Amino acid sequence: MNSHENRKCSGVDEISCGQWNSKKRKMDTAEDVSQTLSYSNSGSNHSCRPNFLPIRRTNCIYHTEDWEPSGTALFKPLLEDILINTLKHDQISCMEGSYFIADNHGNYQQKVTGHTVHLWRYDKQGKKLYISRSFLFTNLQEYLVVQQFLQRL
Repeated sequence: MNSHENRKCSGVDEISCGQWNSKKRKMDTAEDVSQTLSYSNSGSNHSCRPNFLPIRRTNCIYHTEDWEPSGTALFKPLLEDILINTLKHDQISCMEGSYFIADNHGNYQQKVTGHTVHLWRYDKQGKKLYISRSFLFTNLQEYLVVQQFLQRL
């Protein structure tokens, strides 16, 4: 199985765009993280423009849309540069641990150590938060670039 060690995202507690989210959301214990960056995009006062998180394609960044709380998710290489609208996600969390990576076709390659950024969304029908997409960084410098961007939100 995959072991994960939760870490703080560079001391960032909460971020917002016009309004603080005063209500803490409950997460399943398997998905519990020590650091959650949360913000609210609901409300009528939108004083800032949408913030887009740029993630460049490199050979040390992987992603998955099939996160498994058991730690068995396979991360595939990120094949293109992307921009993520952070206002479309309810929470963003960071973790450090060991993860499984795959080739472009989804075939297991190896287990690696790295840092992940999880993008959370709220399922209104199921009434719970879920991880809609995760990014794995095997290079600390690339991870720190994303972390610095998140701190500026």
